[in-house]
Amino acid sequence: MPTSKRGFTITEVVISICLLAVVWLAAVNIMVISAASGSLAKHKVQAQYLIQKAIEDIRKKSFSSISSYNITLKPEGAGVAPGRSEAWSLDEHGTPLYFTDDPRLGARLIVTVTTPDTYYKKVLAQVTWRESFFGRSKTVGEYAATYIARDSQAN
Repeated sequence: MPTSKRGFTITEVVISICLLAVVWLAAVNIMVISAASGSLAKHKVQAQYLIQKAIEDIRKKSFSSISSYNITLKPEGAGVAPGRSEAWSLDEHGTPLYFTDDPRLGARLIVTVTTPDTYYKKVLAQVTWRESFFGRSKTVGEYAATYIARDSQAN
């Protein structure tokens, strides 16, 4: 009388588990890379907002009062530049301008003003911060430059 045994052999089970482990590890790796890329993209967008705000604020000033400054960005908001009274905000209602909620990033906004000509000033605004990629920390940043003309030279 023949006996029929149903089920999988131990070899089939081991091979299936190995294949599932490989697929699972690949999926986890993709999720980790996506999270790191998402964090970097978020910080780049926030940095561009800060840079845009800095340049807009400088354009509102008179030509003679445009000068360089350096701000350490705080997790609770951008803060106030030393010797300055204006607070940074996203809109006219005073909504705080946040860079990030992580104080370990050490973000800085640096606005450098040079005068290549008596009629123009070059403004370079940059935000730098520390970004963590797979356990390694790297300084990254965003910047923008513009020229501002003396009022009498603007057409």
